[in-house]
Amino acid sequence: MKIVYCIFDCSSPGGTERTLFLQANYFAEKGEEVHIVTTEKASYQQNSYYFSDRISFHNLNINYREVDNSLSLRKILNRIQKGHKHKKKLNELLFALRPDITIAMFGHESSFLYQINDGSKKIIEYHFSRYHRNIEFSSASFCKKWFALFKEWRKCKFINRYDAFVVLTDQDAANWKQFKNVFVIPNALPFIPKKSSNCENKKVISVGRLSFEKGYDSLIEAWKIVTSQHPDWELDIYGSGQEYNNLCSLIKKYSLTNIFINSPVQNIDEKYIESSIYLMTSHYEGFGIVLIEAMICGLPCISFDCPCGPSEIITNNEDGFLVPVNDVYALADKICLLIEHNALRKEMGKKARQNVMRYSANKIMKKWDDLFKKMLNE
Repeated sequence: MKIVYCIFDCSSPGGTERTLFLQANYFAEKGEEVHIVTTEKASYQQNSYYFSDRISFHNLNINYREVDNSLSLRKILNRIQKGHKHKKKLNELLFALRPDITIAMFGHESSFLYQINDGSKKIIEYHFSRYHRNIEFSSASFCKKWFALFKEWRKCKFINRYDAFVVLTDQDAANWKQFKNVFVIPNALPFIPKKSSNCENKKVISVGRLSFEKGYDSLIEAWKIVTSQHPDWELDIYGSGQEYNNLCSLIKKYSLTNIFINSPVQNIDEKYIESSIYLMTSHYEGFGIVLIEAMICGLPCISFDCPCGPSEIITNNEDGFLVPVNDVYALADKICLLIEHNALRKEMGKKARQNVMRYSANKIMKKWDDLFKKMLNE
């Protein structure tokens, strides 16, 4: 079987790129022929994850970064030209490769890939939730919000033209019920460490981009309450992003000396294992892969019950807690509960590691195998 994945590039350490890394490596090592097609300059192609040497990369050099998210007339026209160039180059490549399956990771090609009649089955993967753009740009200027939502609408307009549309959660699948080609395949565990946390260190951890939607300001507000009762515990945040300075200012404002913002690290599993509790305060998610990472390392998780993902990953009151979005008092209360009850913390961590095995790579990749076979047999 010959599989082609289309993505912006592979330089970001984000969830979409990690999912691609897991899928592409799995099928390449299984013996399938795998190709990854990117659109950005080669200078951006320093991959954040290790891809198998058996995978072939093709860079189309479209370079959308030069014009994306700009509302100037010149750049809008340039963007249209790049779209035509992209379609032409991808068309030529697919006819040369003649793949069995072509997958778009919901990039620019999503609005035209279905039109390329190279004989391959066409699939779109969506790594967000349907209404995430509405929340993401809720406070943006009218023009910026309109443009972002227009781009999203344009991609969504053609979903029913594809052989399959894959989303990450049942909760999000319900948002797309007008389409008949929707399949749910969650993210897979990127690793399964031999060791797990003993949940004894006085450390709490959170991992993710330092951006508005991750709600780290709420996390700091809650931690201020926790610190007043348990000043000997520490909170480590691992991530980078535009909110770094604002978060540092908030930490300084509350004189919190037990919060540390750290740069992203490759060995994040070791950091989970050194910790005893995982926290997630996102306003919205596509899935929440950090939750399953933390759980496989034996950590009980406390998360805002945001759309979409946490309520399908965490079994409330068994392997973690779900609290209302933005309720910092409920969040602080659950953190203190786990800090003060060692046996509960350890039991929840043990349950977390057991329960999250339903996201093992073998189980999730079988879902992809089954989907591919279904598509090719139709």
